[in-house]
Amino acid sequence: MGACGRPGCARSRRPSPCRGGIRRFGADTSANVVSVGWVSTEPSPDASALVAELLSDGELLMAYDLADSVAGGAVGLERIHLDHLAVLALARMGATDRAESEFARRGLREAALDPLLPAALAEDLAAVDARLAKDRALAGPAPDPRQCAEAARRYELIFHRLGRPYTCINAATLWLLAGDSLRAEGLATAAAQLVEGASDYWGLATLAESQLVLGDASSAGLTLAAARNAPGAGLSARASTGRQLRLVGDLLGFDRSVLDPLGLPSVVTYCGHRSGGRPQRWSVDDEASITSPVDELLAGRAVGIGVGGLASGADIVIAERLVAAGAELHVVLPFDADQCVTESVAPGGPQWVPRFHACIEAAATTRVILHTDAADDPLLFGHGSAVAMGDAVIRADQLGVPVVQLGVWDGVDRPGPAGTSADVRRWSASGREHVTIRLPDAGGPSGEAGDPDGHPASVSRRVCGILFADFRGYSRLSDRLTVTFVDRVLSEVADELARFSAEVLHTNRWGDGLHLITGDVVACAELALSLQERLGEIDLAAVGLPDDLGLRIGLHAAPVFAGSDPVLGGPTFFGADVTRTARIEPRTPEGEVYVSDDFAAIVALDAADKFRCDYVGRLPAEKDFGAFPMYLLRRRASATPMSADS
Repeated sequence: MGACGRPGCARSRRPSPCRGGIRRFGADTSANVVSVGWVSTEPSPDASALVAELLSDGELLMAYDLADSVAGGAVGLERIHLDHLAVLALARMGATDRAESEFARRGLREAALDPLLPAALAEDLAAVDARLAKDRALAGPAPDPRQCAEAARRYELIFHRLGRPYTCINAATLWLLAGDSLRAEGLATAAAQLVEGASDYWGLATLAESQLVLGDASSAGLTLAAARNAPGAGLSARASTGRQLRLVGDLLGFDRSVLDPLGLPSVVTYCGHRSGGRPQRWSVDDEASITSPVDELLAGRAVGIGVGGLASGADIVIAERLVAAGAELHVVLPFDADQCVTESVAPGGPQWVPRFHACIEAAATTRVILHTDAADDPLLFGHGSAVAMGDAVIRADQLGVPVVQLGVWDGVDRPGPAGTSADVRRWSASGREHVTIRLPDAGGPSGEAGDPDGHPASVSRRVCGILFADFRGYSRLSDRLTVTFVDRVLSEVADELARFSAEVLHTNRWGDGLHLITGDVVACAELALSLQERLGEIDLAAVGLPDDLGLRIGLHAAPVFAGSDPVLGGPTFFGADVTRTARIEPRTPEGEVYVSDDFAAIVALDAADKFRCDYVGRLPAEKDFGAFPMYLLRRRASATPMSADS
């Protein structure tokens, strides 16, 4: 099975929302045909049905990509269906700004008022506007009562116009969150009457929500049990219901076990000692002692999704148990499969190689992080593990389900950038839950030649934040305005960079272009947003500059080479991933910060309380450099800008 054309793409059994390094959609716009992994389909009712199925299964990224690719060739109701599903996918991902923009651009507000539109579709379209208002009301650490009331009013107006249950129950819940319990109870009663006798998932979910708003948790639990086995009870649908009902239950003081009948799966990211090498920390004799506790954890926590690597030993054993348990396996490899076999599978013994390939075949997705012919640096393994952990966090956050790290570990904290100790240490620093299956300590330091948890480094690399930026509209400036630009704009940039001088390892500038390397990925995110915020305070028209002059910033996180520039002298940082970042920035809208999928994963792992990354789609990069999954970097609603020293 061939790749999709993006660097990092590997085969996948079926569509999946994992970021980067997986099979995604590629569109042949001239033929008006879109390829969906192993499926090719022309715009038809089947296309919207497939998008709806992907949404139901939690495949949000794939759903958006497909709907967006096919909608341009569709007409009539099919076009409206696809446009609605594309915006809905963005909304469910939390990309509220993008969803609002697309809702307006696609003319869905006007379409919702068409009297010839089927009532259900008219409600779906009209409800998007209220849905986005609800998302803003719930974006902070606690629901905002004023914004909840505004979203409730929007939903209630739609309900009174169309008389449909979805908008009715949303109005009820939001009035409850806004503090108007009497109004909420009246609408909840009306919603329950509208879905009386329903057998589909959303009808039963609406009934359960009505029952919970009315204070009847026992009946709500029974209804959710029926809903779980109803048509349309996909993972994404159940996760959406769970998020909504948690708000109601927490407000009314119900135990969260009322949601257990939904059967929401948890996410596990896994790691563990490799087999082979010296000292020997894992052998075939240990396999029987870990399969049972792995199975118990997967069953006891209802694990439905697993994310991790495939080194010989614990990784492969856990991956096999995930597949055997019916969970989705999402494999993240530091580099391509052949190199992984050479570096981290075959050294454990020939028996692991066919098991590695069997896991790849059984996996829902396989993602390759780096494409390098210099794979002898432990830093690459550490970076791959960090991206896998971040992917697991993003997936769990999207679905609103728990995430836990499972480690097969001897309990010894060894220094170094890679290995089980490093993975456990980094995960634990985030404050998230970790479960250990303990192996006996075989002793010995980490990082020595032959150590199965690390490789001797032969090149100097460092995981860095990579930034490229330029000002859109700079080339149109006259000489006089260029002087103004340097005096009034670049001086602000210089002042902001001075605040982060301890984190910036390398700076280069040409005209309006800026290139930075930071020693810390989170600091790179902070720096980029701080630059945009500071420049946003400049009144460009007041100083004589065009008001559409805006900074575009692209970010990436990757291991890069550190060395000395033989031409210019002094330190420099280079590598294929530096070049890749330079291709992101030209596609970024002015005033925004776009980041790669790897950067988004690291931010999710290390700084989810400070930043969020909203998916913006697969955008073609400059100079035929492929198409990248890109994210919009934003601050969390509860986060405030920090200095580089805090």
